[in-house]
Amino acid sequence: MSGHPSSTILLPSELYSHIFSLIPSTQELRSLSQTSSIFYREALPFLYHTVDLTTTIARITAFSSALASNPTLGLHVRDLTIKCWYDPSDGDVRIDCEVLYHTILLATDNLRSLTILDTDLEFHDFEGMVSDCRFRLDAFHNLGEDLGVVYSFLIHQPTITHWSQCRPTRPRVAIIHLIHDQMLPNLTILNADINLPLVINKRNTVEELSLHYQWARGRQTFEIQIGLVW
Repeated sequence: MSGHPSSTILLPSELYSHIFSLIPSTQELRSLSQTSSIFYREALPFLYHTVDLTTTIARITAFSSALASNPTLGLHVRDLTIKCWYDPSDGDVRIDCEVLYHTILLATDNLRSLTILDTDLEFHDFEGMVSDCRFRLDAFHNLGEDLGVVYSFLIHQPTITHWSQCRPTRPRVAIIHLIHDQMLPNLTILNADINLPLVINKRNTVEELSLHYQWARGRQTFEIQIGLVW
């Protein structure tokens, strides 16, 4: 082995993975990945494991471009967070972002957890946005869309074990969209609006249940959460 200070000691990939898993800061991991091609290759699964696209629209555009340049990057994504965007100065921004989201979701075949943050808006075409996607989720945390918007998506995600549906369930939706035995057969953890159990018409597989109830008084909003485990 050369004594030159720039020499790199090759280690088993499992050891690199263990070392990188101990680095808590994404920024530190990114800096480390830029020091050598080996570190970059081994750090990729950690750098792209968790992706949050709710900070700026520019971040969505940049991430979509990165996947277009190197589609294999999307295979490292396991946890993705998105939200509906709106810009009063640009009426097309919501649809434009959904097109970018669709491109990203098509490239994340190994995605296991999808979170939709709560906003005052709903996606223009959620069903189209997730169409033809090949991932199979373990967790779906829907904090921002009505049950009717994601109902068809849930039918095609039988692997979900942890489901959050926190938008208040409206009576009309409850009548039309029943969660039946053929849906979510592996569901074990449910985090939901207190009215959601009214639309579940299936054999119980849930082991952990957390129900939320919100009400407003004046300008204040109150919330009660009830947790059950059996």
